[in-house]
Amino acid sequence: MSLLRICCLLPLSLALYAQSKDAKPVFESASIKMTAPSGGGGHSSEHDSTGLLRASMTLKSYIMAAYNVKAFQVTGGPKWIDDSTYEIVAKFEDGTAVGHDRGNQVHEALQALLADRFQLKFHHESKELPTYVLVTTKAGFKLKPATDQGCGTNSNGNGSRVKFVATGCTMADFASALARHTGEPVTDRTAVQGKYTFTLEYTPDDLRNNASSDQPALPSLFTVIQEQLGLKLETAKAPVDIIVVDSAERPTEN
Repeated sequence: MSLLRICCLLPLSLALYAQSKDAKPVFESASIKMTAPSGGGGHSSEHDSTGLLRASMTLKSYIMAAYNVKAFQVTGGPKWIDDSTYEIVAKFEDGTAVGHDRGNQVHEALQALLADRFQLKFHHESKELPTYVLVTTKAGFKLKPATDQGCGTNSNGNGSRVKFVATGCTMADFASALARHTGEPVTDRTAVQGKYTFTLEYTPDDLRNNASSDQPALPSLFTVIQEQLGLKLETAKAPVDIIVVDSAERPTEN
């Protein structure tokens, strides 16, 4: 499973625990051990109905999931946070799913675990970075609002092609997800209201060499966004919040 998919799904995948109304969410128990990285550098996570979580990622990926940031927003720290993979098996207090605020609760539980077991310390900085802004074209936005409840994005690659699926998403949600495809921050400036469902298929520039007669290259992400959605990505520079890792320690395995 790709890191992109994990980062989109992990905040929901981890949400199987109970807590008191005012207490900070924590894992009842958690074991951590270093694992051999997969051949493709992939990451995985899964949970079951009993509230057991099993995930295998780098510390940098756990930071991204816990603080809901992208790879370009995490810097600093020892080299191993980006190349050593750790399996975490964590158990919540019971298998009861929490309510509508479960995303924030899971983030807090992960943050507490990283601070406790990895001795993670960091600070925030604002850094001027190249960014994209998502705007409407002169032809105008092309989609009609969706009836889907909630928001979800999913992406997977096959050879020279990437398929991006958005279900019931606002343009702000779409811009946030796009940042994982462009590798740079994306800000929504479309002024488009409502939620939308759509599918985009494109070929990234770095995969065009993988194209073949059986699977020819598709247009770029920039092209399909403009042709199918009536939107476009324009370049800009803007301040971006960055997490700077000051220190981290390898956890004691148990």
